Amino acid sequence: MHGEPPAKGCSGGLCGRAMERVRQHMRRDGDSESAVQHKAVWIVFLMVCAGGSSTPAPIFPSTVVISGMLWGLVVWGLVWREVSEAYLLVATATISLGICYIDMLTGALFVRMWPLFVILIDVLLVIEAPSYLTKVVVAWVVAWCGLVELEYATRWMHLFDLPDANGYDRRRDRTDCEKPPCAHHDFEYMITALVACYIVFLLDFFLTRGFRDQVLAEKSKMAA
Repeated sequence: MHGEPPAKGCSGGLCGRAMERVRQHMRRDGDSESAVQHKAVWIVFLMVCAGGSSTPAPIFPSTVVISGMLWGLVVWGLVWREVSEAYLLVATATISLGICYIDMLTGALFVRMWPLFVILIDVLLVIEAPSYLTKVVVAWVVAWCGLVELEYATRWMHLFDLPDANGYDRRRDRTDCEKPPCAHHDFEYMITALVACYIVFLLDFFLTRGFRDQVLAEKSKMAA
């Protein structure tokens, strides 16, 4: 009588329609449905990264550069309608460097952005990116988390002061030592924080990869 109620959620609302438009745009002759879906997921993910990277701009104007680079990659993908291995490599490297850069900026305020790597890894697994690429990102995150926690404990590299001239002043305002920047915590706390980072990141990686592999195996059985 009154018709069907409007669909709710991303699958049937504005988000779903936008995703479908991206899917239709990225479709090329000979593409399988899974290939089209993977391309659409990656392009939408890049759009989210490009928009989100400009969020800290009022405090850290330099993040606009990262946002501009990511929007350039979005346009590149939309124009060529292809997510090649080379394109995926360049885009992943840009996102990874952007996350690290913003992590250094916000690190002076004791705010960490490395968990964004969890989303990046999940998307790479979902779109079935080359295994070497996900392994390189995982190794990079493990090394980056260790480097940052070491910096928190020793402050020997002045890592959080490099990207932003105001980082030193922000750090000084939050410490009580005579010659800031000062260590935020000792080595015992560093090990605890590092283990917590590794558990969260690696557990998510192995669980997501295991689930992905299980789904692919079931699809192969059904296809056979």
